[in-house]
Amino acid sequence: MAARLSLVGLVAACRQSGPPEPAASDAIAIPIVRLSDLEQVTFSRLVPTLSFSIPGSDSFPLSPNVQAVFAPDSTLWVTAGTRILVFDVGGRLVRVVGRTGDGPGEFRLIQHLGLGADGLPFATDFGSGRMATFAPSGEVVRTIPRVGRDAGVGIVPLTVLADRRILAGHWQQRPNRGATVAAPLGTESRDPAPLLELDSTGTPIATTGPWSGLERARVAMDGSGSDLVVPFARTALMVGREGMVAVAATDSVDVTLFEGTRPTLRLMASVQRRPPTATERREWESALKEQAPDVAADYLLAIRGLRGDAEFPAIGAIRVDRSGNLLIGGYVTKTGLRRTWRVFSRAGSPVGQFELPSYVDPLVPGPSELLDVRDDRIAVLRVTGDEVAVEVLVLSRP
Repeated sequence: MAARLSLVGLVAACRQSGPPEPAASDAIAIPIVRLSDLEQVTFSRLVPTLSFSIPGSDSFPLSPNVQAVFAPDSTLWVTAGTRILVFDVGGRLVRVVGRTGDGPGEFRLIQHLGLGADGLPFATDFGSGRMATFAPSGEVVRTIPRVGRDAGVGIVPLTVLADRRILAGHWQQRPNRGATVAAPLGTESRDPAPLLELDSTGTPIATTGPWSGLERARVAMDGSGSDLVVPFARTALMVGREGMVAVAATDSVDVTLFEGTRPTLRLMASVQRRPPTATERREWESALKEQAPDVAADYLLAIRGLRGDAEFPAIGAIRVDRSGNLLIGGYVTKTGLRRTWRVFSRAGSPVGQFELPSYVDPLVPGPSELLDVRDDRIAVLRVTGDEVAVEVLVLSRP
């Protein structure tokens, strides 16, 4: 029989055998854990078992950009367009939060759903940048009219600290302001991706970083220079939960954990990278034609010859749980492949690993199938053709 064991319990068991070697500190006193070849590190096997599934419906349509978080009261909050569906531990819908509109707790399209250090869920509106924080009952407890100084669409809140400061990142799906405006054609560049600190009104007050963000090339398209995402692009990943944030660029396994604004761990590991095969390149082109048929031909012509020596990114996704455990997902090229997720403790110790059928956007890296994790439960996105569902799985050891 499989034994259910939370990640917290697994970490405790792992600590009994001692931390990884070696551990050090860098110039600003961040503890660094360096591991050998990631493929050679021993992990306990974890088995995901289905608890319940939430399918989309005409009343509550789900899309591949669905967001989900586990609240401290064990409810699961799931976005459905302009509303948030709240389910109990058995998968029963207990309330619907939010509606279409421009007032407090109203949305044109929910861009991001997160959880603050106080355990309260918050959501941001894609068009306006408005941010609403909710009580467990679904009532709006506070609203920020616009997060960040720009239109709001470019800022993604990751978590809210106990004093209501906000940690956020740039939305990597579009170039950051001023990144490559004057770059000549043929120039390949990375958007700067800093970790942003905002005050309680949503005004930026400080930055950390930046990391190297989304990889683009300046090419001729539509009669002018355009910044297009290159095939198999590297990017910066930022995720947050309950006052913690994890940041990584996908170039290598190099993840920094922040507790509040203080970095408390830098986890590094070597990993074997390889170039895409001819088949994988053709699959990328097919995905482009399916996803953007109106511009695919011009896009492919514009980027022809770029990234001929490209290697795949080292990792594809990251998550952090309420205990500071880091979950690092391997890089996969298309939806439906098996992705390996490796779990590390907040001290950098290998905890366990499991596999999930992947969800990826083949053109813009970042989204993944693992939506949230809390103790031994994970919320997972399932996309099969036109059908979208959110599943809750329980992790156990065989």
